[in-house]
Amino acid sequence: SKTVEIKRDVVAQVEDHGYEVLPSHTNFFMMHTGRPVREVGPAFREKGVLVGRPFPPMLDHLRVSIGTRDEMDRFLVAFREIFPARSTATRSRGR
Repeated sequence: SKTVEIKRDVVAQVEDHGYEVLPSHTNFFMMHTGRPVREVGPAFREKGVLVGRPFPPMLDHLRVSIGTRDEMDRFLVAFREIFPARSTATRSRGR
């Protein structure tokens, strides 16, 4: 389906940027941010992108629902502005 295709692409881009995404068979994914989600949500909101609320106890994982291609492109632009790319060395140290 188109949703599965969009999700696969977005998850690949998030992972290529150096962030872990938990395996998911749903219309959303959970991304490890390395910082409190309560700080991340407002940063996305300032860029016109709404993301999920905190899910205790996973308070450093961001829930991202899959939307249209345009919505997900806006998410990726905001994501790259908010989160610096992580190097391979940073990733291997466990984030």
